[in-house]
Amino acid sequence: MSVDNGARFSWLHIGDFHCGLKSTSVPWVTIRHELIEDIKKHILSVGHIDLVIFSGDFAQQGKIDEFEPVVEDMEEISNVIQETQGYQPAFFVVPGNHDLERPSKHSPISLAAKSYDSEPDMAESFFVESVYMESIKVVFKNYTSFVDQLSKRVKLLASLNGVMPGDCSASLDAGSIKVGLVGLNSTWSQLAGGDMQGKLVIGTQQLLSVTNDNPYSWAAQNTFNILVTHHPEDWFDQNSKAIFRSEIATSKIFDFHVFGHMHKNHAVEIRDGALGNVKKVQVAALFSLERDENNKTLRSHGYYFGEILTDSNQMRIRPREIKLTRGDWRAVCDQEACYDGDMLSFDFHLKRSEIVEKKQ
Repeated sequence: MSVDNGARFSWLHIGDFHCGLKSTSVPWVTIRHELIEDIKKHILSVGHIDLVIFSGDFAQQGKIDEFEPVVEDMEEISNVIQETQGYQPAFFVVPGNHDLERPSKHSPISLAAKSYDSEPDMAESFFVESVYMESIKVVFKNYTSFVDQLSKRVKLLASLNGVMPGDCSASLDAGSIKVGLVGLNSTWSQLAGGDMQGKLVIGTQQLLSVTNDNPYSWAAQNTFNILVTHHPEDWFDQNSKAIFRSEIATSKIFDFHVFGHMHKNHAVEIRDGALGNVKKVQVAALFSLERDENNKTLRSHGYYFGEILTDSNQMRIRPREIKLTRGDWRAVCDQEACYDGDMLSFDFHLKRSEIVEKKQ
């Protein structure tokens, strides 16, 4: 496998839409307009967009009528990109903790999820066809239906679906670059409200199920590989976090991990692993309404553009936010995330691709 000089892969990362939040339909019209115009400007000034990643929380309460407008908005984004650059972008999605209809806290599945770590037999039962798996499928049924509808309106990537609803993998050919994508449902154990940081569960079985039981062989087929989840790793419990670091988000399989949930843009380079760097990129909320300590409503709207430049071995992240400036909402550089200039730049060496070339 070779990579041509000058090859470029680019993506738009969006997350945390929260469609269904009260009193958001009117302000969303303005935010959507600014997002669309910023996408057009980015393509014309920087270059094409090959992929749109959406890292979960399309809806607010996982209700079917909350997902319906999202399909229209995603289709509009796809159409605008196609009209501006001349071809469709691909889409890749995972569910968030607002994309399921939560069962009651006393339901059997809720109680079973709480005993996941303490009962080894229970843990195994969640990843096979069992009464627990059937219950998980039920709480994600509206999300699953949404993904089916979305696949009819945009170029949705999901060549292999996994053990959990929302687990999937795919590959994308972008010129001479072949990108591997894995999306894992990081929220299936978040069946109750409250603070769940450090309590969620993720299993290696999820990765195996979307890589034909051999993630290392799967990874070697691609120029580089992206892992997509809704949550960052520090939302997993102690055991799952250890598994995630050593068996899932390892540099032997993935080059970078992208996620949302935290409602702020942030990019960091992690230096560990046999093949070097695993980079983590966190996306802001596209639409969030929160309250400060004085009960004042705070709005935030963000996303970022990313790109890999193989000729210069660079990964570039351009964090964006839509903010009220001089009386108007405008899409601008997220200075808090960038620190200096309008982008973040990281070294990105295609070591996996080089290894595959040597083997051939």
